[in-house]
Amino acid sequence: MKPLEEIFRERLLKAMCENNVTIQEVADGANCCVKFIKATVDDRVAYTPPIEVVIRISKYLNCSLEYLLGLTEQYEFIELEKPSVATEGNRKYM
Repeated sequence: MKPLEEIFRERLLKAMCENNVTIQEVADGANCCVKFIKATVDDRVAYTPPIEVVIRISKYLNCSLEYLLGLTEQYEFIELEKPSVATEGNRKYM
């Protein structure tokens, strides 16, 4: 089994290609330091950014955490149904 850092690097690069974005664009979109993204894609360094950054990267690239971490082959998020909210006038009932 591949190490997590290698899986994450491969999946991140694939997601970046799918979205046609650069390292700088991912860093800007995920609101993180570009050095985190550069260190992740550098195959000479075994590095995975902090989980908070990984979450923001997955949201920016519209791919699941499970995909980036190698737990599934499903790339995109699955939109869950939101519960309906009954309304009466201006009052909302859950």
